[in-house]
Amino acid sequence: MSTPSFKDIPLGSDVQDVAASWISSASSMLSSLQQAEEHEAGRNGWPRNAQGGQSLVAHLETILMSSVRVLQRIQNATRAVNTLPMDVWAEIFSHLQQCHCGGNFFLTHADTHEEDFDPNFDSVRTYMTLRSVCSYWRQVIHTYPFCFTTLVLRATKVYPSLRDRALQEIASLSDFTLLDVHAATLSGMDIIAANCHRLRSLGIMSSPPWSPSLKHALALFKHAAPRLELLDLQFEHDGWEAPSCTLPLLFSGEAPKLCRLRLRGFTSWDPNQFAGLTHLSLCGSVAGHNGTIVSIDVLLGLLHGSPNLEEFYVSNPRPWIDWSERPAETHQNKIHLDKMRRIAMHDCYPTQIAVLSSHLSLPVDAAVSLTKVHPDRPGEDDDESGEMPAIFNLHSSNYHSLRLGPPHDLIAIGEMGHLHIGTLGEMGLRWFSILAFVPDLPFLDGITELWIGGPCEVYLGRGAHWVEIFDALPHLTELHLRCKDTKTILRALATTPPDDEDLEYAPPRVLCSKLHKIWIAGDPAMSLYAAHSTYDDLLALARMRHTEGYPLRYVGIEPCVNTTGTVQGGQGDETNWEHPLVMTIMQYIEDQLELGASCPLPEVPPELNRDAHKDYWPLWDVGGHVQPDKRVSRR
Repeated sequence: MSTPSFKDIPLGSDVQDVAASWISSASSMLSSLQQAEEHEAGRNGWPRNAQGGQSLVAHLETILMSSVRVLQRIQNATRAVNTLPMDVWAEIFSHLQQCHCGGNFFLTHADTHEEDFDPNFDSVRTYMTLRSVCSYWRQVIHTYPFCFTTLVLRATKVYPSLRDRALQEIASLSDFTLLDVHAATLSGMDIIAANCHRLRSLGIMSSPPWSPSLKHALALFKHAAPRLELLDLQFEHDGWEAPSCTLPLLFSGEAPKLCRLRLRGFTSWDPNQFAGLTHLSLCGSVAGHNGTIVSIDVLLGLLHGSPNLEEFYVSNPRPWIDWSERPAETHQNKIHLDKMRRIAMHDCYPTQIAVLSSHLSLPVDAAVSLTKVHPDRPGEDDDESGEMPAIFNLHSSNYHSLRLGPPHDLIAIGEMGHLHIGTLGEMGLRWFSILAFVPDLPFLDGITELWIGGPCEVYLGRGAHWVEIFDALPHLTELHLRCKDTKTILRALATTPPDDEDLEYAPPRVLCSKLHKIWIAGDPAMSLYAAHSTYDDLLALARMRHTEGYPLRYVGIEPCVNTTGTVQGGQGDETNWEHPLVMTIMQYIEDQLELGASCPLPEVPPELNRDAHKDYWPLWDVGGHVQPDKRVSRR
């Protein structure tokens, strides 16, 4: 008896009938085998296995019948695919082509995704592959050419003529639809330049030095680009010597809709071609000390011609601001950027920050990010970091919350403006403590909430002391400690410095007289059973403030928990209200002592981290993880 095979199944047959016929054939075959086996067993005197054939058939039936539903779905899906309308296929293929071709950070627009452009993705090669193997794609590209609006040119030397031919075919098929071009090569620029009138965004990333080929490629873009909104040109230089690279006039200066610009590797340009910018990113040479210096007027000219600028990012600003530059002394010729929402400087020195800020006038609600700030100018002493506070309207800011992530991070949050300063560089670069200049910040009078956090013991550096910091916070009401150096901070708060250091017998005073709430978390020594418990320092502070007439009203304590879930440093119940230390501290707290509290983190407005990108707007990190709520309190 022959068993039916796949080629014997008529096209369109019901899969359940096919499975049933297979089961019937298998049952007949196994029945014949069973009869032969019984005959042989009876002749030789072996025990008969009456259930063998039936169990095999039952097993086969289970396998086949469980596959019926899957086979039916496959068959139904095949029928559905064959009946899909052409516009549905166009939508499918448009997502297939666009998914890897996003913009980058603030250079995104409505039709692209927010992830970074992947230079390893080649849409032209994908087009050729689909065109060869998929009949649906051949119909779609001719019927709905607008679905292929993003062109990716990968840096490859394989079959450049074939790629150029495909690029030319795509350009001709898509007719007058807008194009978004991401190129990691200079090949094919003549075809792209011939379609300047259709460009919506143009990004070219390459790593050759300033060369005739690069000049020739940029010179091709001489026709007007009336629909261009985004221009992203990034070129790396070889070695430590960075030449002075001037961006030539593009599109004959006719790109009226251009609003987003990113330049890397260019030190000068024609400012008249960038008149309506809302987003600007500039990266100077990373060539270190030997880079060519142009003039700050080149940078200021671009900013002056962009009154509608909303976001401005500058990294490695030395091509425009030398370390020897001094801040402007006059305030009459400032550039007013009244629509600025974000301004960021990265990989810079305090003097460069001070110079740029002396030329700009920003609204008080602007957010400022200063990251990878170096300690000083090369060859000079560290005192130059004292210029850091005099920047970007800080004297008029109304911040109310301050987070210190010692030793290298500061975040200030206000009802309107916000500030982020980071002084930690990459491996091998020098950094300095952010706390060194905190007492001199001009907005500390308005700070009411202070967070101090960090994975390591606090390093003050340069002689700065916690007493000086707290002395500069007269209106502080809430203190949040999430670090391993809580003992030092509590001892500083318990200090009563003289009211006037010039007087020999000046009366003492209490630091932060309005302070009434303290949260403590992350301190392994904050244990009732530790040898040198931080509870002793908390008791001294609570007793002193109670005696001086400035008692604490609330203290919340979150035990330091290991990854295993056990209390670090603890040897017993950390909510033991009968412990002598707890009972004594409660005598000096006016309202509430809470053990096992869940200490809150500072609230960062969500818009500050929206579209965050590590190279332009680093994430504003507010600290560690908040433990689950396990509150036990006594009044």
